[in-house]
Amino acid sequence: MKLYIKDKILSIRRNMSVLDENGKAYLYVKGKAFSPTHKRRVTDLNGNTLFYIRRKFFHFLPKAFIYDANHERIAKITRKFGLRHNFVVEGYHKALSVEGDIIAWHFSILEEGKLIGSISKRLVSLFGKDAFELEVDNQEDAAFLVAFIAAIDNIYDSK
Repeated sequence: MKLYIKDKILSIRRNMSVLDENGKAYLYVKGKAFSPTHKRRVTDLNGNTLFYIRRKFFHFLPKAFIYDANHERIAKITRKFGLRHNFVVEGYHKALSVEGDIIAWHFSILEEGKLIGSISKRLVSLFGKDAFELEVDNQEDAAFLVAFIAAIDNIYDSK
């Protein structure tokens, strides 16, 4: 399954649209304007919240957290120290690691060492808005991985 996640060009709230392979809306990522922790939420097409995302405000190694619809923390995302852009996802029901390249444009999503998906970053405008292509084997993980993309986007925007 492929999904395309795009920052909305003139969005103060840092909203994102999530489209399927056919260009139809799949999910939404809605941000909160002027939030120091870059709060966002992933919603279905009916506006029901699936996940909340926020970034740790000040920390040596950047961190973000993903919460379920009941505001219970289900995952902590930490960027590993080093030149490559690698992340560890702790607390999710599966042990995930994400290995990125040096320029942070391509990521491999690994579940206990097995490749389950990939993320590719694309620049879509002169305004610096990001777009991501998510390819994932299991559709059940798609919404969580969209939340993960929003979380790492928050981490990179904090620099």
